[in-house]
Amino acid sequence: LFDNDFDEEELNQFNPLSQIEINLNGNGSRHLTFDFRRIKEEKRTVRIIASVNDITEKILLEKDLEETKEENKRKMDWLLCILNVEPVMLREFIKTANEEIHHVDEVLKGLEQKEQTLELLDSIYRSIHTIKGNASLLELDFFAEKAHQAEDKIAELREKDQITLMDINELLEQTNNLQSVYDEVKGLLDQISQIHDQFRPKRSHEQNMLIKSLTKLVK
Repeated sequence: LFDNDFDEEELNQFNPLSQIEINLNGNGSRHLTFDFRRIKEEKRTVRIIASVNDITEKILLEKDLEETKEENKRKMDWLLCILNVEPVMLREFIKTANEEIHHVDEVLKGLEQKEQTLELLDSIYRSIHTIKGNASLLELDFFAEKAHQAEDKIAELREKDQITLMDINELLEQTNNLQSVYDEVKGLLDQISQIHDQFRPKRSHEQNMLIKSLTKLVK
């Protein structure tokens, strides 16, 4: 590099340190960029100056922005799925899903009793399968996918001679994911309900109150 007549832009094309991440011994990491400039004497490069910039904040902001975009897109996709379901069927699905998830939570507490393991797994599987079937029927694919993942975990445990605490925790993680999806769907429904309430026709007593207020204002 010293003996070749590259300009600064060409010099930085050879830079393997254009952007690197450095771990700080358990104190997080930093993102750094390196920029190189020549110092010449009599048209000959005698030194190269390297400047280092910490762009960690910029990288983290970009990452947060991208995650926010993905999260908003996901919620919008879920919302469109929900709005395509008949309200009566949606209410019944939410009610049934809540009951089945509660049942799964109760059954999971007994999995440590080895003699009842297979029976309890079958009971959990039936509840998860019910949720998956109902979600698929309503084309709530994101919900059905989470239930399917829990089903796969149960199928895996059925093949084991002995179920460990780690196995139970992994299954618990799957059911917690299902609970999180349920809570989020319930939250979206509450938001839709609030919007609906804002635009519903005014009741007669509300209209009368408005008329009285306007009358006082005119007087």
